[in-house]
Amino acid sequence: MARLWRIGSRWIGAAVAVALLGVAPASSQSAEEYQIKAAFLYNFAKFIEWPHSAFTGDTMDLCVLGSETFASTLETVVSDKKLQGKRPAVRRVSRGNETRTCHILFVDHAQEWQVPAILSLLRDAPVLTVGEADGFANRGGVINFLMEHKKVRFEINADAAARAGLQISSQLLKLATNVIPTRSPAN
Repeated sequence: MARLWRIGSRWIGAAVAVALLGVAPASSQSAEEYQIKAAFLYNFAKFIEWPHSAFTGDTMDLCVLGSETFASTLETVVSDKKLQGKRPAVRRVSRGNETRTCHILFVDHAQEWQVPAILSLLRDAPVLTVGEADGFANRGGVINFLMEHKKVRFEINADAAARAGLQISSQLLKLATNVIPTRSPAN
């Protein structure tokens, strides 16, 4: 049993390292792509600082709006792990008003029709919004997954993160293919 755990841990560790480097190939919505995106989500939490007021319990709530398959994959990736000293809890949500208690919200591409309402609802909430629909970050999401040459990449909207009160590590910003800068306040 311990040997299987070590092998599984090595595999997940390798998948996370490959995912952070963005060199693993993935086809559209394949199981492999979901594993890579789930590993990214787990690792994003390590490089982002939430305001202390965002946490009221002992869990970090990872919410999924959309794909049941992605939610199951994410549960597998985060099982028996900690994120910022908290136990990750994967929750499936179906409506925007359920998202305000999330720490991370993943919005599946099939839920694109809900994106404007959700981003409006969460505009100043301390929620890391992560999507995979075209233009998600440009519309106000914090992180957007992209496919480039069959590889999972991501871009970051630093302005949206700042509005949400999230501080993103410079290490994570360096890994992004594009960073939408923080806007200067009007004088």
